[in-house]
Amino acid sequence: MNQANLKSEKKTTHSFWDRLSGRAQFKDESARLEAFLNAFPGAYCGFGTDGQSVAYHPECEDLLGISSIQSIHDIQNALSSADSAALESYFDRLQEHGRHFTLKSKTRSGDKIIRINGRKGSDIDGRLLYYILWFEDITDQEADYQKLREESEAAKQDVKRLTLGYENQPFPVWFHNIRGKLIWVNGAYEQYTGKTQDEILEQQIELPLKNRASEPVLKALAQKALLEGQPQESKIHSIQKGQRRKLLIRSAPLLPVDHCISYAVDITDEEQNEQKHAQIIEAYNELFHHLTTAIGIYDQDGRLEYYNTAYAQLWGIEEQWLNAKPRLTEILEKLREQRRLPEQADFRAYKQEWMDMFTDLIEPLDDMLYLPDGSALRMLVIPRPHGGIMTTFEDVTSRLELESSYNTLIAVQKETLDNLAEGVVVFGGDGRLKLCNTAFTQTWKINPENIEGEPHISQVVNMMENLFSESAWPEIRDFILALALNREEISREIERIDNVTLDCAATPLPDGGALVTFTDITDRALAEKALKEKNAALQTAEQLKVDFLANVSYQLRTPLNAMIGFNDMLKNEYFGPLNDKQKEYTLDMEESGIRLKTLIDDILDLSTIEAGYLELSREDESIKPLIENLYTLTEDWARKENVRLQMKCPSNIGTGFIDSGRIKQVLLNLMRNALEHTPEGGEVILGAKREKDLVLLYVQDTGGGIGEMEVERIFKPFERGQANEDLTINNNDTRGAGLGLTLVKNITELHGGEVRVDTCIGEGTTITIALPRASTNESSESSAA
Repeated sequence: MNQANLKSEKKTTHSFWDRLSGRAQFKDESARLEAFLNAFPGAYCGFGTDGQSVAYHPECEDLLGISSIQSIHDIQNALSSADSAALESYFDRLQEHGRHFTLKSKTRSGDKIIRINGRKGSDIDGRLLYYILWFEDITDQEADYQKLREESEAAKQDVKRLTLGYENQPFPVWFHNIRGKLIWVNGAYEQYTGKTQDEILEQQIELPLKNRASEPVLKALAQKALLEGQPQESKIHSIQKGQRRKLLIRSAPLLPVDHCISYAVDITDEEQNEQKHAQIIEAYNELFHHLTTAIGIYDQDGRLEYYNTAYAQLWGIEEQWLNAKPRLTEILEKLREQRRLPEQADFRAYKQEWMDMFTDLIEPLDDMLYLPDGSALRMLVIPRPHGGIMTTFEDVTSRLELESSYNTLIAVQKETLDNLAEGVVVFGGDGRLKLCNTAFTQTWKINPENIEGEPHISQVVNMMENLFSESAWPEIRDFILALALNREEISREIERIDNVTLDCAATPLPDGGALVTFTDITDRALAEKALKEKNAALQTAEQLKVDFLANVSYQLRTPLNAMIGFNDMLKNEYFGPLNDKQKEYTLDMEESGIRLKTLIDDILDLSTIEAGYLELSREDESIKPLIENLYTLTEDWARKENVRLQMKCPSNIGTGFIDSGRIKQVLLNLMRNALEHTPEGGEVILGAKREKDLVLLYVQDTGGGIGEMEVERIFKPFERGQANEDLTINNNDTRGAGLGLTLVKNITELHGGEVRVDTCIGEGTTITIALPRASTNESSESSAA
């Protein structure tokens, strides 16, 4: 063998031993890891990226009650249905997002509670990836926890009974903390100070005691008891209801909680004579007799020692019989005869229960009695320190009825909310959902189970995301959050991707919460959109009409002026004489031409006004000359129509801030309209008068009048009032095109005035234009005149 072969064989031998050494190390490492895993107080199961089981602890089968684990579904089948679904969701998130989880679940048989921890693991190089589930049996821990909860609840009940006992003590009881601050007082303390518990605790009001020191007595006594760890007593005088009393104050430390309980006992009777004692008893009797609560006090032998007026009235027993101090058993027998006690199957045992209270009752007994007549009594039985019991009976029938009515009202309100078409939801001051109706979940397509447990508004809003586009969602989300969190009235319409339009409104509530409503206004929104489109089309058509009329009127004016000019030349016989028939024709042509020219002028004026181009030349103009001038111009018109014309205008009418040319145009249109609709022999009045800051110019006729339905229509372009068929109207064939009153209304409104119509069928019509009065200077001149 040559040297090269020797070296090669030696190298091969070393590689072989290295591999053997590496395998040994791997085996040791695997054994160490397995030992660590076996020491874990539970079991494990690992899954590969394909969801198939790659390794699991043998205890998994015993723990879950299954024979083998091939995939996550084998584990799910071993759990309850709800926990199985939860595990599937958590495991999916572990695989997709690497989110670790902890789940407490029950086995399908329900005999075990298992804590499942899901973790994602990989090797150092990150090449191998596994999903590990760790299982731990916590059945015993849960049982211990349940026991602790029961013990805690029992402790709470004990505290409640103790508090009730202290509250119903007939003497003041109070608590101090280690800093000497009052933290609780009972009802007797409140009565003693004449203040409510809140006032006492807020102002740290002590009992009205008399001592030489200026510091609070009760606080000092409590601090001393806490400092020395021993009960402390003090006898101090007190003024109660104007009487000097002596109280025994006793403070006992409650060292485990660093609190001190104190009470005050009136010991005046022990130090005063019999006469004073009798006076005090009489005072208490007077007080009890004025109470509406029935009070009966029995001595240790079971005899009635004291009762108040309310007691005799409540049970319907003669006071003479009660004054004989009957035993409690005798009173029960009498009440049974009068059917004033609850029905009892064993009345003897019922009496014995009452008698046992004299020896067995330690804490006050608070119970309810329901009498055969339907009355409900709150009964309080308090054992007396030296034997016997004190009973109080309060008729709470009305209060229970009120509570029942309240509960019914709440149920009705809930039913009402559930039947509203609007979605209603209430969020509290903490931003959590407190109340919602069925319409809310239906409107937002939310599963009612998803909003159980008072979820936060952010969680509720996230359930609405799929109803909005991705671009609009951030702004919509902020708005819906603001509805409940901004504590202010907000209203807005929002549109979803399913073409549903909602009217959202929020109202703050007194408790800091917010009431939010969502109303489906899809149909209304569609109708509004259609109306807006139709309105825009109508406006466009109206503008086209105005533009057409203005253009046509302008194009007609030039040839019409030529026709009127040539007719004037023929009428004046510039080209030779005319016979009578020809003269009649020229007069008709002149009248028709003027009428047509007036119509064209009116159309141009109307078009100019509607286009917003008409400008007024307003000045302070005298009204009297204006009316006189119009009267002169229309006097011949009236004479031709055989109509009487009158003018009514006071000489001190003053001036008006007007465009005289346009106002003259308005009044001429009104006069022409009045003469056309007034029968022969009728009357037309042209007048003016003042009304506060206005000048009223009016035209009154005795025509057929205008129907109520016609008043608004006659001011529209090309609309004419309907003539009364029972009246003879002058010039029936020459009525205008229906633009005169439209111009009247538009020109008047340009002056900042208004048109008033007063009409009556068969009696006539008065049309008044109300215009601003004259300037300040003119007003002063009128006043001086």
